[in-house]
Amino acid sequence: MFMNGQAVVFCAEDNQSDIYLLRLALEMNGVNCELRVFSDGEQALHCVKDAEAGQCEGPDIFILDLNLPKLDGHALLRHLRQTAKFGQVPVIIWTSSDSPRDREMSDSLAASRHVQKPSTVSAFMELGGIVKGLLAA
Repeated sequence: MFMNGQAVVFCAEDNQSDIYLLRLALEMNGVNCELRVFSDGEQALHCVKDAEAGQCEGPDIFILDLNLPKLDGHALLRHLRQTAKFGQVPVIIWTSSDSPRDREMSDSLAASRHVQKPSTVSAFMELGGIVKGLLAA
């Protein structure tokens, strides 16, 4: 199903603590993946365009923070949903925002899930289960 039995997860996130917790959540939930992290939206978009052109392997799932430097998560999601290659790939919007407007925008752009970043480490670990479920679907 995945390259070398391992899923490829693209994560656009600029907070190193959140990336650390994401790695831990994936590991604790038994998600066998290569996590590629991009610290801003432009880096992520560049890599997506390379994957669209067949220059590198594309992701099996995206995890996007909304409040990214240079290009926000919704703009990145909008681009993904307009492509043939990534239009159906699962996307988790992962944000500290609790704004109903942000959730509505994520839904209108066909995000697979909209997850508010939790305030506890144990709740944070649930994200690994969400990723695992979407990869299995």
